[in-house]
Amino acid sequence: MSVDKKEQIRSINQKVLKDIDSVKKEDIEKLASFTQHSGKETRTEALITLFRVSQREPVKLLPAIPALENIISNDSMDDDTQSRVYMIANKIQESPEIQELVSHVNDDKKTAKNPRAKSNSDKSSTVTENRLKGRERHFYDVTQFMKPDEKPLFIFALTKSMLAANGSVVVDKHGSDMTLVENNNTGSLLISDYGIRILTEAGRWGIAYQSITGVGTETSPTPTLKLVSAGEVYKIRVAKTIHEQSQVSEAVKLIQEITHSI
Repeated sequence: MSVDKKEQIRSINQKVLKDIDSVKKEDIEKLASFTQHSGKETRTEALITLFRVSQREPVKLLPAIPALENIISNDSMDDDTQSRVYMIANKIQESPEIQELVSHVNDDKKTAKNPRAKSNSDKSSTVTENRLKGRERHFYDVTQFMKPDEKPLFIFALTKSMLAANGSVVVDKHGSDMTLVENNNTGSLLISDYGIRILTEAGRWGIAYQSITGVGTETSPTPTLKLVSAGEVYKIRVAKTIHEQSQVSEAVKLIQEITHSI
């Protein structure tokens, strides 16, 4: 953990312990950011402080909810982190103030849980049983990670591109400058009514719609989906020998519809 982050977390923690009213929205946003863009030690300390806030005044954690949802939807996150987030989530759900807020936006929340209600979209031609179950070449079996009522909207095979400068990279994450997937790992990009998942032999990552602040495409040298989530930019290369650029553009349009409706 860097000294700067350690001091910032310590300072906010002191506020929480001494005077919860002194904890501002900016403090919560800073802690939420540390849970997304830091190593495990920093992430754990930030989550401990967020839990202390949840014990005292959980309604203050509203700005952190997208970051917490992002962790929950990330299948590759370690069990310790997941359990800490669920402890915080339970405190949030038990809060009378938050329950009152939820009751006022109940219809919107139902639509957000099933974004297709506002997007009016059904599954695209990219979705087939063989692709979902990894029976078609280059696709990963995503059904083992899907919820029973989850509806797939798009599925894409991932690829590297030797025509690009960093041709071995399949999935790149800028911000923390990480290569998530490279070379010939079999992988699929699943876009469903529950969120977006990157599922590969190298690992699994989830991106909640609530955390997405930008989406777009690149066309050369291979169709690429770009997502901005929690300060990170994901660049996901799609196999152009299987998929058309127009299909990626359709997926982008759908994601935009869903994120604008939440």
